[in-house]
Amino acid sequence: RRIWSQPAVVGAHLNRMQLDAMESWAVALLLSNVVSRDANLSLDEGTEKQLTVRFQQMGKAVEGLETIDYQLGLFDGLPQPTQDRLLARTVGDADAAAGKFDKLVAAWAAGDTDAVALYADSELRAVEGLSGALLTDRNRQWATWLQNRLARPGTILVAVGAGHLVGTDSVQAMLEAQGVPVKRVQ
Repeated sequence: RRIWSQPAVVGAHLNRMQLDAMESWAVALLLSNVVSRDANLSLDEGTEKQLTVRFQQMGKAVEGLETIDYQLGLFDGLPQPTQDRLLARTVGDADAAAGKFDKLVAAWAAGDTDAVALYADSELRAVEGLSGALLTDRNRQWATWLQNRLARPGTILVAVGAGHLVGTDSVQAMLEAQGVPVKRVQ
């Protein structure tokens, strides 16, 4: 399929040769960033950035559960057909992405975990092979890390994306399956 004339691709301000040199997953992420930019969404306004700044200002340690290299490696490790489906979905869904994000934010702000789960689940499951690598497997790893960390003294705050905190494969569900009691606080 020809994607080169799609608005998100044109908005990337890269020529076809540059895009052709990139792997499908990298083009999909680049185009997602273009869509976010065009919708006036900024990582600087996101929860992670705000918490990081606040904690640094208070002199508290800040570290990640994963590195950016690890996260990009998840995409790079996807089978090529999954990468291609992700790219096609990203291009095909670009016009509706901002509206879907607005609905997700509204559901999150209202504490409507069922709506957040529906949105997150439908987006990940729309691309066969994506949900396991980007959600389920990571949630399982985080739950194990959290269980081990809870065995040590001290207080920590862990912040992850809303999609990791809802549904049957959520971090909390996996913690509970490991015998760790979980309580939702609104």
